[in-house]
Amino acid sequence: MPHDFHSLAQSLSDADKPFCTATVVRSEGSASAPAGAKAILSETGELLFGYVGGGCVQAQVSSEAAEALKDGKTRMIPLELSDELGATGVPCGGRMEVFVEPHLPKARLLVLGHGRLVEALCDLGARSGFRVTVDDPEGTRALYPSADLVVTDDPDYERLAATPRTWVVVATHHKSDHLAIRRALDLGAAGISMVASTRRREAVFAVCREMGIKEEALASIRAPAGLDLGGKFPEEIALSVVCEIVAARNGGSGRPLREVKKEGAASKGHCAGA
Repeated sequence: MPHDFHSLAQSLSDADKPFCTATVVRSEGSASAPAGAKAILSETGELLFGYVGGGCVQAQVSSEAAEALKDGKTRMIPLELSDELGATGVPCGGRMEVFVEPHLPKARLLVLGHGRLVEALCDLGARSGFRVTVDDPEGTRALYPSADLVVTDDPDYERLAATPRTWVVVATHHKSDHLAIRRALDLGAAGISMVASTRRREAVFAVCREMGIKEEALASIRAPAGLDLGGKFPEEIALSVVCEIVAARNGGSGRPLREVKKEGAASKGHCAGA
């Protein structure tokens, strides 16, 4: 493991491992760490590098780091060190503020299929900040220059890898779609989208039910995939699919912003008037 702050942070990022950095931004009195002190913590709050304070300071920062990695939000932690009496037996009487910043791996987009639609999904996914893997038996690096990985020898999707930050798009229109869905569900993917007509969806889901896949799992699959943009061309369909995934990832409604902003303004006006 690297022994300096920046090298370790880069190493964790390269390995797609989540971590938090903690920086002392203010230190007064007999604080246990000076302003500028830094630390790196794992997703469980374990200290991997550095020092921002001992006792209850370390415990509080570790707890906040674990929470930050769950919600993806930075936070400023004010610490009154006179409260350390219960933790260390020695109140130091200082004050600190520690800035905690989560560093999450890029979300991944796994696209299964071949053709212009899959090429467009790969390109738009990469432009939207995803690391893209394409599973295409006829794929080449030239077809998918934006992909991090192109898999060509996995007909039964046994090598399909997914994490809770992986979004899977099944765009094969193939008889083995049910295998891809089962694999993605088993691996706990963040979301599964299937590009298909309603009729094809029902046919694939029928096979999934025969395989023992529960209704609640099937209900979580976005099929037909995408938002209603009225698109007909592969690029337009790809845009609608990626938009739906981005909205789901960010907690967006997928509604027109003019409506959302109008409702927000009306709500603020009502509160102000009240």
